[in-house]
Amino acid sequence: MKGIFVDLDGVLWFSESAHKDAFKKALGDVLENVIELIDQTWEFGESTEKYIGRLLTLDNINFSKSRIKELAALKRKFAAEISNIPLNRPLIESLSEIKDTGVLISLVSSSSPSNVQKFLNNSNLHDFFDCVIDSSMVAAPKPDPGCYSLAMSNLRLAPHNCLVIEDSESGRVAARSAGITQILIFPIDFPDQRFAQTLISCLSRAN
Repeated sequence: MKGIFVDLDGVLWFSESAHKDAFKKALGDVLENVIELIDQTWEFGESTEKYIGRLLTLDNINFSKSRIKELAALKRKFAAEISNIPLNRPLIESLSEIKDTGVLISLVSSSSPSNVQKFLNNSNLHDFFDCVIDSSMVAAPKPDPGCYSLAMSNLRLAPHNCLVIEDSESGRVAARSAGITQILIFPIDFPDQRFAQTLISCLSRAN
């Protein structure tokens, strides 16, 4: 049995603009140059609390953990209010084709349960994934390998039978630390949007 593990934000869901806007709203009264800071430092894969802490440090602001949690909750509130986030429909359709051949498909994300649920509601893919991993199910977010280790355990898959689709360095590190070597980076590893062909080619090398 083989499996494809897919990241959420930036891969299945083009939510970058929505998340950046939510961070900017949540931190607008705290960081005077919040727009420039976020535009210069943005990368998916970092937990909300850790990213807020990093932004504050860059601006020489020292907040308590409880205050950072409050700001993270505010960011999540603003993000939850954003609608009409585009789906990566070509990739989803290609994954559906491959799933019909017996390949297991898992959503593996460091996003909050509410963000993952919002995606599942918007995409109507509740019953599509053989396994769904969110931040509440593991001790630490990516680059910690726990999310991928848990997905493999749940689906009873060995690392050499798995293919990962990520868009961030932290996600790639997490997959490799879990023993998975077949990793595709979206979008650069999908020339001309040949999603199905690229996935089938990589799966054929997993054994």
